[in-house]
Amino acid sequence: MSASGAPRPQPSPVDNPADGRIGAAARQRRLIEERHRLLAENARDVIWTMAPDGSITSVSQAVESLRGLTPEEAMVQPIEQIHPPDSLAISLGYFTQLVEDLQAGRAPQSFRGELEYYCRDGSTVWMDVIALPVLDEQGAFLELLGVSRDITERKRTALELQQARAEAEAANQALLAANRKLVLLATTDGLTGLWNRRELDERVRREIDRADRYGDDLSLVLFDIDHFKDVNDRFGHLAGDQVLVELGRRVEAQLRSCDGVGRWGGEEFLVLMPNSRAEEARQMAERLRQRVEAEPFAVVGRVTISSGVVQRRPWESAEAWFHRLDQVLYRAKELGRNRVELEPEPGR
Repeated sequence: MSASGAPRPQPSPVDNPADGRIGAAARQRRLIEERHRLLAENARDVIWTMAPDGSITSVSQAVESLRGLTPEEAMVQPIEQIHPPDSLAISLGYFTQLVEDLQAGRAPQSFRGELEYYCRDGSTVWMDVIALPVLDEQGAFLELLGVSRDITERKRTALELQQARAEAEAANQALLAANRKLVLLATTDGLTGLWNRRELDERVRREIDRADRYGDDLSLVLFDIDHFKDVNDRFGHLAGDQVLVELGRRVEAQLRSCDGVGRWGGEEFLVLMPNSRAEEARQMAERLRQRVEAEPFAVVGRVTISSGVVQRRPWESAEAWFHRLDQVLYRAKELGRNRVELEPEPGR
């Protein structure tokens, strides 16, 4: 009893300061835990935790809407049933590194990456995953706290965009190939693969412009196969075509990188030789004549050619130049074929 006659109030646990602090801390922990529970249960992201032994200790309710699994089912799944192979390899790689860091006394690293997950129905979803190691005050590893956010639509859009780009690139490459083929068809002879007459004419006129601008020498060699009609009549046009193709190869083997050759028409070939005087062009033509005569062709055997060589005169037109070239080739045939002729000097 107190002096006033009123009962003396008995002390309660709250009246003890130490007990009060403990009680406040407990209430604070419960409040934090309740907030975390509410957050995990209502978040659209999957929040999960993993113990040091690798067992999953909690999975939020969002996993059901994303993967069709209850939290209880997701917690007991082996990792092989969680991820397809590529994502499985990434996850296992991180866990392996995590264990190695802990065993070596190193601070464990966090994880951030995009992983694919299996759903109950066999489909998959993509998630952006963050995993954070949780440590106690002494730095010991307590658990792994993870958040997995659905990025399936973003991933699908990115994959569709990547596929569209790949298809566009493939279409572009096909267009470039088609254009190259068109250019090839427009500029080359379909049988021999050499320049066709149209391309030859263009190249010759281009070299004429260059020669007029810089004063360079420029020569042409025109040759054809002697008695080619007899080759076709005796062995057939297929064998004759094979002679034309092989002859084109032999001509190319005799040329410099700056020279060019094309099929002028039928069994006639034209060689364009920039920076060459008539004598240089004659020597090339003679080497070619000797090689053609010395190496028999398949099926038809020995073949010979006749060549005319003409150097362009300063400021001479292409038409006048070709006219002189035709005359020189005709001269080679008149003189017995299987020979190389230069334009005779004036007065001869």
